[in-house]
Amino acid sequence: MKSRNRIARHQKYALFVLAKRLTPLMRRELVRCLRTVALLAIFSTDDTTVSNIQSALKSMVVMEPDLILPSILERAVPSLEALTETQRTIAIMKALSSIGLGMVSRDIYYPGAKHLLPVLELLIPGIDLVSSSVVDGHTNSIVW
Repeated sequence: MKSRNRIARHQKYALFVLAKRLTPLMRRELVRCLRTVALLAIFSTDDTTVSNIQSALKSMVVMEPDLILPSILERAVPSLEALTETQRTIAIMKALSSIGLGMVSRDIYYPGAKHLLPVLELLIPGIDLVSSSVVDGHTNSIVW
């Protein structure tokens, strides 16, 4: 009798949990709402904000990669080509290192791998022995 009650409670809980999950439409809307704020906050100078945005980007890439990856790559190419803007370059490298899994995993975002080689080519000129923070960011981006 006790085991039946326990099983019944477990089934009720399981149904409750299934009812509270995000639907694909809800996930898409959530990522769409947070995308602009996250993309702007990438370039923040506050380390706590950048760390939180990196983890948010990582989660958003897993939820809806087709909304996040093209937007970040669109901002990454000009930032990595202009190596004179050091803060912007470092911010984009941190963002790329947080979304690396989404770029290389065909299960998450199938066309992401085609962007890998151009991004790596843009990262190589930034390796400079004089600026250790830039080199650290480049190597983190390359290692993913």
